[in-house]
Amino acid sequence: MKTELEELKERIKEIEEKQYNCDHEWGEIECEPYEKDITEERFVYQGSDSYYTRVATGQTYTSKRWTRICKKCGKKEVAYDYEDKEEIIEVKKKYRREYKFR
Repeated sequence: MKTELEELKERIKEIEEKQYNCDHEWGEIECEPYEKDITEERFVYQGSDSYYTRVATGQTYTSKRWTRICKKCGKKEVAYDYEDKEEIIEVKKKYRREYKFR
């Protein structure tokens, strides 16, 4: 008798094989903009227990994500737009000037 976990693993394997052997017929490409928080990584000094932490800048940026789905097997591919990296760097520089952490 198979456990639920074994059945799920078999199902995943079947889906992966189907997607691998598929002659993909892609549907429409959709652009999905999404907002992401800009965070800074800071090193916090606390005696011998110093550590890294993430600090929210309170600002967000909008990035783009494109998706396409195969009509035959349902495989979903995602691509991201990293051209806005310069904008993020400028926001981080401005944040560093406005808020000084020690």
